[in-house]
Formats: sequence, structure tokens, C-alpha cells
Amino acid sequence: MMLRDKTVTDARMIVHDAATGQNQSIDPGEYRELWQSLIMFRNPELIRQFSHHVADRLKKDAKIVDPKIYARVLVSLNGRTPTLMIDPTADLAHLDWQLSSSDWVFSAPK
Repeated sequence: MMLRDKTVTDARMIVHDAATGQNQSIDPGEYRELWQSLIMFRNPELIRQFSHHVADRLKKDAKIVDPKIYARVLVSLNGRTPTLMIDPTADLAHLDWQLSSSDWVFSAPK
């Protein structure tokens, strides 16, 4: 029995280079298969982990010294109007994992 339906309606990730002030889109397809990206964008913790992975790759490849990664993910829960799942102003590349609830993850609308 399905208890809920969570649909991602829009997902965008941006990397910001503070040294140059430039922003560029992140194509998850460069790092993951499509089916992995579809699963990832439904889970805030997976998005945070992916952001750390991308930041590490950018530093390793010497493309960006201190990348800041932001995501704008809209989800619809049980057919409701799509809303933001995570704070689009949160720098996901510098957030640590925590057991308690995270203020950068928005709760579902009532």
C-alpha cells in the first residue's frame, strides 16, 4: 500500500566560485546515472552528500578553491502544490551531517 507520493517537479544545483563571483549549473549527469539523480533529489541528505562529492571533485581538479553549492528543489507531496524542500540559500558543500532535524530542510506544507 502506498502511503505517500513525493514527486520532484524542479531540481537545480548551482556552484558559486567566491573568488570570481561566478555561478554555474551542475549537471548531475556528469556524476551519476539518471535513475540515481531521480532518487537523490527526493532525499535532502543525499543532496547534501552529493554536494560534498561535487565540491571535493572541483577542489581536486583545481577548478574552484572553495566552492559553495546551492540547490533549488521543488517537490509535490501527495499531489499538493510544489514547494521548496530545502533552503536555496544554504551552502550544502559546507553543511555537516547531524542526527537532529536540520534547519536547511523545510517541512512539508500542511
